[in-house]
Amino acid sequence: MNNQKKLKHDFYKSSDFYKIIVDNTYDWEFFQDKYGKSIYHSPSCKRITGYSSEEFVRNKKKMLEIVHPDDKKKYLTHKKKKSCNGDTIEYRIIDANGKEKWIEQICQHVYNDYGKMIGIRGSNREITERKNIERKKYYKDQQYKNLIEHSPFGIGITKGYEIIYANDPLLRMHGVSTLQEMKSKSLIERVFHKDRRKVTKRLEMIEKGTIEFPFSIEHRIVRNDGEIRLLKLIVSDYYEDNEHYLQAFFSDITDQINLVKEKKQLLSEFLRITKKNELVIRLRLQLEKYFKKYAFNVIDKKEMKKIFDQFDDIENDWRKIKIHFEEIHGDFLIKLKKQYPGLTQSDLRHCAYIKLKFSTKEIANLTNVKDTSIQRSRVRLKKKLGLGITDNLIDFLEYQ
Repeated sequence: MNNQKKLKHDFYKSSDFYKIIVDNTYDWEFFQDKYGKSIYHSPSCKRITGYSSEEFVRNKKKMLEIVHPDDKKKYLTHKKKKSCNGDTIEYRIIDANGKEKWIEQICQHVYNDYGKMIGIRGSNREITERKNIERKKYYKDQQYKNLIEHSPFGIGITKGYEIIYANDPLLRMHGVSTLQEMKSKSLIERVFHKDRRKVTKRLEMIEKGTIEFPFSIEHRIVRNDGEIRLLKLIVSDYYEDNEHYLQAFFSDITDQINLVKEKKQLLSEFLRITKKNELVIRLRLQLEKYFKKYAFNVIDKKEMKKIFDQFDDIENDWRKIKIHFEEIHGDFLIKLKKQYPGLTQSDLRHCAYIKLKFSTKEIANLTNVKDTSIQRSRVRLKKKLGLGITDNLIDFLEYQ
């Protein structure tokens, strides 16, 4: 029994015991002498590279040969370090089958009992799968980043009352160029003073937990240049590391609201002119009956006609409508005239009414003519625009 214990003790102290341990490691272990000659490579190198340990021991340059061409410079720089104490490097290799793999290498200098460096001991671990996951995550993160940065919406993240992220569209909405500039004023300070109470009330509800996410809110802000803009926000929340964050999507709806106002004003002006023209037509017809029934001198007739002509001023009516039209459709008429120089002012006025989706009867009332006259005008207009009989004039003007 004592003899068996002695044999076991001697085996544990022998080099064979340690070689068995190293030979059966999962990672690729290696040892090079101080001159860079390969002394030992564990059998795992075959699984990782496709080359045997004997090939690495025989060929001093084998390690460098399998390093990816784009990573050789990095590998050589690491290898030439004078001091090596647990340093790590990640690089690619090309295995025996031509497949690209990622390696994480950690190495350190080995010293003898007298403190003299006798070589380098290293461990290579294949990390291809990990790098693939990291690369996919990176590309995914980049996609999300690009989506956020190039979003047509302003996107902001706040923690408490402090904004910690704002994409470029949100910065532009506030008239600033950097997040630091955005932080120069508090969120409440940027809100138009008449809307601050509404915004503060929502923030208080968030603190008390009495609001349901997501929710929307509209309020005005004062840009850095002093311009007042109306924003619509859709606010949601999330938690990260037990911290509560708010995420909001911002839309600048100032122009939309102004457009709605212009359309309302245009409709109001249109109804007023239509009623006025209808009244003028009825009065003119009634007056013509009186002219036939009763004797009026020429001077009185001319004077009455002059009065009615003042009310029946098509050009003046058009000027009033044109103001609102240009607010809605910009330089539509200028571009149309430039593209089709043969169009008269009457033609352009007709095109504008069609663009505003006025019916034939409504256009006739505005211009004090019969419906049939408008229909004949449309036929002539289509010819000037180069449209065929089957072409739709309304659709054509809609997409100009």
